[in-house]
Parts: sequence; C-alpha cells; structure tokens
Amino acid sequence: MELRMNYRNANSEAFKTMLLLEQSIKNSGLGHQLYGLIKLRASQINGCS
Repeated sequence: MELRMNYRNANSEAFKTMLLLEQSIKNSGLGHQLYGLIKLRASQINGCS
C-alpha cells in the first residue's frame, strides 16, 4: 500500500504535536477499551476504512 501523503514531512511540527496529544490522552487515565472505541468512532466519522 502506498502512502497518499508523507504527513511526517509535510508538516513536522504538526506531526510532533499530534504525537504529544496522543501521549497526553493515553496518560489521562481514560480506560484502554474506551480509548479504542473513541478512536474507532472518530475513524468512522472521518470516513476511514
């Protein structure tokens, strides 16, 4: 599978910020299963396969 866009190089500051946000959410105390369900729903809303 080919990447449509290399998001790491397109905007490296935005990518670093996304990684920090992801880490912050993981450390928030939110349950692992709930966190997974939230990510799944966000993917559905965004039209991801």
